[in-house]
Amino acid sequence: MASTSSNKSRCATCGKNIGTFTCRGCSQDFCLSHAQEHRQLLGKQMDEDVILMHDQFQQCLNEQVKQPSLHPLMKEINEWEKQSIEKIQLVAQVARQKVLNIISKHTDNVIIALTSIKEQLSRARDDDDFFESDINEWKENLEKLKTDLNTPKAITIKFDNNMNSFIPKISVHKERPITESTRATYGWAGGDQVYLNVTCSHDSNGYKTDIETNHTLEFMIDCDKQKLRLKNEQTQSIYELGVDITKCHFPWQISLNLCGSKARLRLLQ
Repeated sequence: MASTSSNKSRCATCGKNIGTFTCRGCSQDFCLSHAQEHRQLLGKQMDEDVILMHDQFQQCLNEQVKQPSLHPLMKEINEWEKQSIEKIQLVAQVARQKVLNIISKHTDNVIIALTSIKEQLSRARDDDDFFESDINEWKENLEKLKTDLNTPKAITIKFDNNMNSFIPKISVHKERPITESTRATYGWAGGDQVYLNVTCSHDSNGYKTDIETNHTLEFMIDCDKQKLRLKNEQTQSIYELGVDITKCHFPWQISLNLCGSKARLRLLQ
């Protein structure tokens, strides 16, 4: 406080103009008694506001020094991580469910093929009618089924490695054969499957899937005799199917289905 002897102003508290003092902080004038009161008020504000705020901030600073992971910026990162994980988990769950649905149907087909092999083995054992060639063929077919069960060719999981994306997107694809949507289908497929008017059977007319990489196949369509013929040039296997034109009307359409994601073929004629 500074005393002013030349000009006496009125006290900001009581209004009297006796022996006033001017406060350098608020530039108000006070009489002697109220100047002391004003000073006490400033001391109270110092204790309750500034010192308390300082102590609270000091406590917050000490906590952050001890546990820097509690910093607000760290909390933002933690929240981003949580939301990102939740999104990834959701996409992963959708992909899992889609794969499970496809695998379930695929497994049913494998079970049908395995049941057919089991019946063949039972008949051959009961009749004591099998040779080395039969054993090798059954072993080969079982190995194919095992491979197809663990790594089905008709299912692919793709990752979109976009340079602008930190985490690649995942998607599940099932390659659907055209025969699923046609009204009448005749032909041959893997797993010893034969299609007769869309109905799928196994071992029909003794058909065995013996098509391997680099094999040459001859496929003949005889519309006059209403017949299909398939010949494997390497194994010399020949299979024929009669077509019921009352169910599969002319004109016929050729449908060639490649189930494997990397399957390729070359037409010779």
